[in-house]
Amino acid sequence: KGRISDLYDIALSPDGRSIAASGILADRLEASLPQRICLLDVASGRLDVLSTGPGIDSQPKWSPDGRTLAFLSDRDEPGLMQLCLMDLASRQETRPRLDDLWIEYAHWSPDGRRILIGAACRGADLSGYQGGYTFQPVDPALPDWMPQVDIGIDDSQWRSLWVYDIAEG
Repeated sequence: KGRISDLYDIALSPDGRSIAASGILADRLEASLPQRICLLDVASGRLDVLSTGPGIDSQPKWSPDGRTLAFLSDRDEPGLMQLCLMDLASRQETRPRLDDLWIEYAHWSPDGRRILIGAACRGADLSGYQGGYTFQPVDPALPDWMPQVDIGIDDSQWRSLWVYDIAEG
């Protein structure tokens, strides 16, 4: 309880001195287990938890200069992954938001000025490590038991690529 029990999404820093990873932090054995972004010092073995959650923080990626970590988080809305950028010197986060899109992955450009973002609309089928399901918007005015009606494929069920410019935000 209160300790990292497993590490996933392991990424070695550009200088080889640190490893960023998504760590399971089980405070209780209910619902899904929260994940936090962790930093492991290769020489000493010291493990620091960088992100605060709530929810799932995953897929850390180092900027080419090693000063910033990009990762995905669903802290604003459970299940809806968004991009987070953490300046490692100050531990300050920037959270650009692509409304109504599920961010599936993010990759730095070689010069570190931009991030390529792969995103899916809420109605798109998701597969891979997330499991196979469709992420649907939830209407809080409807009861939990209300069925969802499959309307077939419409224009909102596609994937798209975005380029996030760090300097311009």
